[in-house]
Amino acid sequence: MNADPREIDRAYDVKLSMVKMLGNVLYTTARRNKTFYGSEPIETWDYEMTAGPRAARLKVRAGLHGKRLYSALTEPAGKMLNLRAFFSPRVIPGWELPGPPSVETEGDSIVIEALYPEALQVKTTYLDVSGESASLRSKSATSAILGLSDDWHYIPVIFQGMDTHGLLVGQSGGGKTTTLRTILGQLARSDTAQFAIIDGKGGGPESLDDIATLRGLVGPIAHSVEEAQAVIEYTTRELNRRNNAEACVNPFYLVVDEFHFYTPVPEISHWFDDFGRRARSKNMHLILGTQRTDAKVWGAAGQTLQGQFGSIVLHRMMGYNDVKTVTGYTYPPAHTLAGAGDVYFQSVRMGVQRIQVALLTELDYKKVLGNEPGTAWQTHPDTDGRFSCRQKMAAVYIASERDKDARKGGRGSLQTLLEQLGEPEKSNATADDLLAIGRAAYYEFKESYGGEDAK
Repeated sequence: MNADPREIDRAYDVKLSMVKMLGNVLYTTARRNKTFYGSEPIETWDYEMTAGPRAARLKVRAGLHGKRLYSALTEPAGKMLNLRAFFSPRVIPGWELPGPPSVETEGDSIVIEALYPEALQVKTTYLDVSGESASLRSKSATSAILGLSDDWHYIPVIFQGMDTHGLLVGQSGGGKTTTLRTILGQLARSDTAQFAIIDGKGGGPESLDDIATLRGLVGPIAHSVEEAQAVIEYTTRELNRRNNAEACVNPFYLVVDEFHFYTPVPEISHWFDDFGRRARSKNMHLILGTQRTDAKVWGAAGQTLQGQFGSIVLHRMMGYNDVKTVTGYTYPPAHTLAGAGDVYFQSVRMGVQRIQVALLTELDYKKVLGNEPGTAWQTHPDTDGRFSCRQKMAAVYIASERDKDARKGGRGSLQTLLEQLGEPEKSNATADDLLAIGRAAYYEFKESYGGEDAK
């Protein structure tokens, strides 16, 4: 008999008691507080309680009174403050909310989620803590355990069917890179999985450099614009090869962290979109990560690229608008997440669930690290070590603007953009050199993947 994963949380019984009290407070208020709910109380309703790792969840069914209950809980005229006061220490001893609860509709029900006091939140859980997690881990080449759901089940992310491609999104510090390591570390347990990684962070302590020897890497992690271009060229050749192959047994993952550094260039944005559509039936997968949630992230391919992702891991965001950019809706309320691995996981196969991302142990990492990357692609030599990856990417973007309008894309445009990015290049001579590098890289890429194929 496998251990109950709730055993990792010694305070689980305390949390469950809190959720019951939380529900009772709402219930008695709904019956008695005419001032809050209108001219008459809501006579009857029932609810399901969930005590998850980080938050309490109430799923309320109020029948014909559902709309009135939702309005009472969400009206802007101080109602949310009243709702928060319901869960205050005066009402529920020991319960002091770190932030306001969220109130959302789910079908004909209303879902209320509230974080526990800081000291009661389970922020760290490892995949091998209990027998159940160990039994669910497999060497599957297309699935990985993402973490614990609110009902304490280990939830997998499965890169198959409509969930073939994955997106990790959320504001800086939300834990995207950690989530990516959790997923890749498990996929690499398979002897058949292959990976190509482009790291938009350009290397450094917060980059993916610590998995540069991941099993299955077909080449070194790409940091510069030139290296990213080489990865794309190799991936295109691999896709074309699979078009003519009878079987595509080995899964191939193209992973791009901070992909928003690249999609402003129209040809690259179109390439991602084209690859996503063609790769779905060839056991090739696209996993993108970004801290940017504005519409400009998606570049020229826009909504078609956005629609490629069946599996989306939403980390903490700034507000409803950020969520709507990614999902098309204001649900789930990712702006109320606590961070540090507290995420919403949305997939075609499993719907929307709140997950506490599980971590890999050091032993797990040792099993998949230490391999020298392959040499499947010949990386382009660095054209000039004077400039950072971000500066070169800015130069490529300016070159694409010049291609659309000859009046744009000069030295002034580049210097203005670099000022906005916080990496100014004020010397006219070196700015001209950088501009030349950008134009060369842009036109080389356009020659290979632009034109009619990119439209």
